[in-house]
Amino acid sequence: MIYRTFLGFDCAYVSFAWTYCDINIDIIADISAIYQQINYLNNKYHSSLYEGLCGEHIDEYTEIINRLYMLLANFIRIREIAVVDLLKGKKVANVSEMERALALKKFLVDRQWDSMLADNSIVCIEHQPPKLSNKINSVSPAVGFQLAFYFCDKYQTVYIDPKLKGNLSVSQKLTLAAVAGRKAKYIDRKKHIKLNLIEFAKLFNFDISNIDTRRLADAGDSLFTILAAIAYKKVNLTL
Repeated sequence: MIYRTFLGFDCAYVSFAWTYCDINIDIIADISAIYQQINYLNNKYHSSLYEGLCGEHIDEYTEIINRLYMLLANFIRIREIAVVDLLKGKKVANVSEMERALALKKFLVDRQWDSMLADNSIVCIEHQPPKLSNKINSVSPAVGFQLAFYFCDKYQTVYIDPKLKGNLSVSQKLTLAAVAGRKAKYIDRKKHIKLNLIEFAKLFNFDISNIDTRRLADAGDSLFTILAAIAYKKVNLTL
């Protein structure tokens, strides 16, 4: 297993969300190696598979199954997933652009990310669109720009199209189409991510009880931004 540290962000001032985690970027090769071992045993005990395996044979298969379980269970290690209100209860409209920028910068500096991230860590920022329907979206993109400015000269930093998250799901029952139908609206996309985060947390045994249930979708956005970056090869994992 080869782990790489990731930091993912969902861009907003009132619901600023991040995921800080380690992911086994070599999992495909690891699974392939186990698959080859299973094929080796199948060929080795070809006749026994039909006549019945003895205890020794079963032990060999059991060992491989346990290794596969441990591999999948440890695919991701969540160090932190959280949501915070950078404006401390104030409405965005009542806070100037400069005050918002200062609030974000203070948060980033106080967090001391450099002491937590390795040189080859990867920062994934959800790329907020400049327009939402027919309305200009000037607030969320500003958060993304500031995050990119803060991290881009220290770590591999990438913008991730938010639509890519909609193609990911933990199961067939939780695909965007299954959750929302063909014409998914903003609220449907949020529901899709929230449900997948809840299930993902169960699968990989990490705690999300500290997150306000109204903000689970925002937390999920920060995590699935990382997963989308990997799934769609938007990051260079060889650096």
